[in-house]
Amino acid sequence: MMADSTKGFSKNEPLKGTMDFNYLKNKGLHYVQQLSGGIWTDYNAHDPGLTILEQLCFALTDLAYRSAYDVEELLTTSKDNPIDAKNNGFSSPRMVFSRHPVTSNDFRKLLIDGFWQIQNVWINPVMPYDREEGLCGLNNLEILPSLAFQKQLRKDPNLENDFLKSLRTFLNRHRNLGEYFGEITLLKSQPFKLEANINIHRDEDPDQILAAILFGLEKFLYHPVAFSSFEELKGEKMDMSDIFSGPRLNSGFIKDSALKDRKYELHLEHFQKIFTSVSGVEKCWEIKIDSQPERKFLKIKPGTYVNLNIDDSEDGVFRTIRIFSNGNPMRTDKNKVNNLLLELWSKNFRSYQLDHYQEDYFEKNLKGNFRNPGKYSSIQHQFPLIYGIGKEGISTRETDGRKAMVMQLRAYLVFFEQHMANHLAQLANLNNIFSISYQEKSTTYHSQRLTSVVGYEDLEIKTKSDSGYVDVNIGFDSNPYTSESESEFLDRKNRLFDHLLARFGEKIDDLPFLIALKLNLIPNETEFRKVLLKRKSSFLIALENINYYQNKGEFFDQEKNSFEWLSGIEQILLVKTGIQKKNSSLVSKMITKREGEIFTDTDYDYQNPKVKQQDFLEGFRLITESEKKWAINQKIEGGIPNIHFGPIGLKRLMKNAVDFRKYMLSKIKSKTDSVEVIFQKEPNTWVGLLKAPNESEAIRKISETIHYFRQSNLDAEGFYLIDHILLKDFLDKCLLGFYVVDHEGKKTFQSEWAKTEEERRTLLAEFYHFGKERAFYFREEKSVVLKNSLRQVLAIYTLEEGETFNEQEFESLVQSNRELSMLMVGTDEEKGNLGLSEVEMIRLKGTIQGKNFRQRRVVLNRKQSTGTVFSEDFFDQKISICLPDWPARFQDNNFRDYFESLVRERIPAHLRVELYWLGFQEMEVFEAAYSDWLELKKVGSKANEEEFVKSSLAIHNLIVGWKGGARK
Repeated sequence: MMADSTKGFSKNEPLKGTMDFNYLKNKGLHYVQQLSGGIWTDYNAHDPGLTILEQLCFALTDLAYRSAYDVEELLTTSKDNPIDAKNNGFSSPRMVFSRHPVTSNDFRKLLIDGFWQIQNVWINPVMPYDREEGLCGLNNLEILPSLAFQKQLRKDPNLENDFLKSLRTFLNRHRNLGEYFGEITLLKSQPFKLEANINIHRDEDPDQILAAILFGLEKFLYHPVAFSSFEELKGEKMDMSDIFSGPRLNSGFIKDSALKDRKYELHLEHFQKIFTSVSGVEKCWEIKIDSQPERKFLKIKPGTYVNLNIDDSEDGVFRTIRIFSNGNPMRTDKNKVNNLLLELWSKNFRSYQLDHYQEDYFEKNLKGNFRNPGKYSSIQHQFPLIYGIGKEGISTRETDGRKAMVMQLRAYLVFFEQHMANHLAQLANLNNIFSISYQEKSTTYHSQRLTSVVGYEDLEIKTKSDSGYVDVNIGFDSNPYTSESESEFLDRKNRLFDHLLARFGEKIDDLPFLIALKLNLIPNETEFRKVLLKRKSSFLIALENINYYQNKGEFFDQEKNSFEWLSGIEQILLVKTGIQKKNSSLVSKMITKREGEIFTDTDYDYQNPKVKQQDFLEGFRLITESEKKWAINQKIEGGIPNIHFGPIGLKRLMKNAVDFRKYMLSKIKSKTDSVEVIFQKEPNTWVGLLKAPNESEAIRKISETIHYFRQSNLDAEGFYLIDHILLKDFLDKCLLGFYVVDHEGKKTFQSEWAKTEEERRTLLAEFYHFGKERAFYFREEKSVVLKNSLRQVLAIYTLEEGETFNEQEFESLVQSNRELSMLMVGTDEEKGNLGLSEVEMIRLKGTIQGKNFRQRRVVLNRKQSTGTVFSEDFFDQKISICLPDWPARFQDNNFRDYFESLVRERIPAHLRVELYWLGFQEMEVFEAAYSDWLELKKVGSKANEEEFVKSSLAIHNLIVGWKGGARK
């Protein structure tokens, strides 16, 4: 923040040593005596050595004072340019403490803030079941339209469809992973008549009383939400992190306490409390709802909200709410009451522009005065005139020897002054040092020429790149003014970015990039550091939004395909692993399949027979390090190289083709000999790739090949994230049921099928009720049946082909299901005892038998008209991530372990995620299905509903197949 303008000073406050001239002088004399006490004994003021020491000490105090400037002043680069907060890694509280909506209240705030048409909104999770596993994450909305929107809808009902369409897009853009918004209900008006007699104090204004009463009624009935300003919340002693917690709003802050639950019944006591709470009201009587004296409450119909009539009709509140004073009826002025009512609304429910707050509170407090800390004035101007080194110089009549001595002294002082000038240059470039932008040519050590030294041009030895040096990086062989090499710059800047990321508890791990370096996907150490630096810079620039959207789900837009529409987990995975954002298919177009083999799709037919090991030991050599460096520095044109590898596994090709060690050159005996290039296809098998007229051309061809396959690897790296709940459309129009899974994960009882959720709930309740009793289990020829008291079948366990059941196994199955039923609906004592036994059994047998012993479950399922059955737990907040298994980096077990650990670390805790590494053909099939689904999802047309259901089902079947085949 900006320096405190009230900061003072005291004469008793001790100076820091670096700012104390006498301290520095005495310290300098002490060192002089230690180093040269034997030959320098005169320390009086007239001594030239002492004069030099004094001038240097004075200059050091100036450096110390400038170094103590507030950071805001050091970051201010000129009078007219404010601090670039974003470029220097500063974030406003709003950007740091806010989070994408998580709770229902968070989403309510976002919707109320984002749509003027919404007075209030309630989010109702679809959770018809308690302990059973099924579709979870679906939410329905009830929206109370604002008074202004109600007026517009009365004039043009078509506005409702436009509003709901924009709202649906907004919800899809801001939904969380594993969640989806289902039905949206725009509540309709349910008029009602409210009658009351109210007696007020004789000194009260009846118009003000009626306005206050109507305001209280409208607050109660219409659930308005009040925005708070930053100043109000600070006045309540709220912490900054609490103020900005939750979603980023534009119209102020909404307290959780301002979000009330929706009322479904209105009682007379509610209205009596509203009337009597108004100051000046003495009593009220004859409160009636819809002119029915015996009616004690009003039940609000589903899909509606109650609406007060405020017109001049017989049922309007200006006629039904009667004001008395001393028992005498009082007349009210409708226009005055309406004006007073509007004033009350304006005072109590207003919005605030947070953009104004950010400018006033954050950016203005980040401003500093430009102090020009980098300006250096040579100390040589402060020396006595007799020294002749200042701007006055020496007389032209002085001898050459005298002139030489002056030049020598100037040159001697330059050794000290260059360090001091560079120190000030470092201060002046603090803005660049802390810049989070990646710059190809930059430096962390800064310097400046000593232009204020008289005759400096005669003292300076020019370098090859010196053409009037002004604080720029002259090249990374080494900066002659700072001696900073490219390696030092990359190391220092990487460590600086590590520090900036650590402020947010983040980091970029080296491991995935070291693996790329090891596999030659990154050509050398320098490029490796550059890649890391670019990645950290990108992370810092996007960090505010990446942290904010970490729970967000993917948004599918028909036109845009930008990084910001990705889910939060996708964004962080791309940033931290260096995987490029997927813009096209991961399946390479240069690959074709022939009888299970993978070929490069070229027509070049040069391929020598396999070369035996003993032959190439004498006739071939590896590529030298100097040749590798030469190849790396060559400019490579794009396009597929004109070579043919023949039948070769795709994974082996992608990994070996980028490795210089897999290529060898034939040894030439004369300058006219051509050079053959061979390639290692398998551990002991080499094949000829091509012939070149000379070694340089051969190495260039190898470099082209490596460059091409390096890019092919990068293009093939990527992943698809499938949010299971987005595939739920094929569940519509299905029969409903449930089944039981035992301790070993085996399906046992399958229920009968119900047509509605209500029927399934009844069926489930009967299953638990009768399932507790042994008498309702019946053993038939190839099944075990659970029936109710009317002998109606509730659920069946069907034996598999060839499976038999002895009496002991039958009783064990029945006992297990009885225990499960009591766990679900038994008494508290039964649930407690059985729950404890269940946990202890899982701990004991799980340890002995391993991962195959687990908790018993009841899983909801559905059945299509075709007879296909689906488990609803597939949609229970689950996510699948599928990746290709053939890119070189994706083949590395260390990378896979890192990627999977990163997913587990970053995925929201309530979500379950599975990873699948797919082969080429599996990915090809998936991409075709996913592409169809995605296009239909973006269009979102009812006309394509049947096709969309089919495509959703196709992806579901693929994932279930991968899971069954353990493709992990």
